[in-house]
Order: sequence, then structure tokens, then C-alpha cells
Amino acid sequence: MNVKRREDLTVSLKDMAIQAVRRGDTQRAVELIEELNTASRNVHDRYCEYVSILLTYVAQAFGEEKVKDAAEFMVNSVHKRVLLGPLKNAEHEKIVSGTARTHRNHWSEFFVEEDDEKTVISLTCCGSGGRMMKEGKYENTDRQPLMGGVTKKAYPWSFDMEGVPYYCVHCAIYNLQWPQWDMGFRRVLEYGRQFDDQGNPVDEPCRVIIYKE
Repeated sequence: MNVKRREDLTVSLKDMAIQAVRRGDTQRAVELIEELNTASRNVHDRYCEYVSILLTYVAQAFGEEKVKDAAEFMVNSVHKRVLLGPLKNAEHEKIVSGTARTHRNHWSEFFVEEDDEKTVISLTCCGSGGRMMKEGKYENTDRQPLMGGVTKKAYPWSFDMEGVPYYCVHCAIYNLQWPQWDMGFRRVLEYGRQFDDQGNPVDEPCRVIIYKE
């Protein structure tokens, strides 16, 4: 039997784009970059939905309070490790640019404002939790498909609000955990719904406030 190995199917979009650039095929390179961006965003969105669905299962199977335990475990296991290295005692500009880069990587829509005391990153559409709200994937919207639950009560770990997506509570846990991490700077996250039940934008951005002190 003549077996042929299909090497053409194993070349990544990144390598294909690089090859196109090197041979001077700019149009093809742009097409591949757009394809890579779409593919990466789709993978990103599926993982966000996985987290949302898993936390919803935790709430339904073990009680809503256990969502806090699960999200706190995730934050301390992943986010703390990722943030402590590059940002502990970092200069203000590095902290701000790193935070903005993170949200660019999430395909968020945001604007940045700065004054003498702080820099504020206002998310008009967080590329994770906010976009799921826009697409009607939470149970407090009236559209389908359902991809996650929301808090039924107000908790310190849900910004003292009910109706906060389980996916988003890790941001509230940041606020609770941050002083214990001794990062050398103060950062506060404020929750905003961003979209109504029909997916229309509302003037309620999430805000990342990074103080210069």
C-alpha cells in the first residue's frame, strides 16, 4: 500500500502567512492573517463559554456559593501566577500597557483616560464576558443559545450585585484578593453590564482603574 503523508495539512496559518510575506504575496498574507485572527477568536470564545458553563454547573449542582470557591481557586492558581511575575512593583506605564494589551488580545473594545492620579481603561465591550452578554448567552437575557448563569443574590464576590454572570465574578475576586498579593500598586475593577437583554449597548462600561501612587 502506498502511504502518502499530507504535510500540507499540518502547516499553521502563522507559518503560511510568514511564507506568503517572504515570497512577496502581500494579499495572500493579509488573507491568512485575517483567517488566523478569526480562528483564534473562535477558539477564545469557546473557552470562555466552557468556563461559563462549568461555573453554571457548579452553581446548579453544589449551590451558588460554590461558584465563588471555584472562581477563587482559578484566580489564585492561574491569574495570580501570571500577574505576579511581570507586574509586581512595575512602573505605571508598564502596568497600563500590559492591561491594554491583555484586552486587545481578548478583542475587547475600550478607551483609555488618564489624569494625575490614575489611568482608567473603560471597556464598552469586554471581549469575553461582555461579548457573551451582547450575544445573549446568559440566563438574564431573552435570547439563545444559553451559555451561562448569573448570580441570584448580591455577594462581595459579585461586586455586591445580583445578575452578574458567573464568568465575570473572577474580576470581583481580583478586587478581594489583590491587597493580599502585595503587587506594589492599586488596581480596582468596576463591573458594568455593557449591553441590555437585546444586545444593545448601554452606557455601563466595565472599568479598570490603575492608580499611580
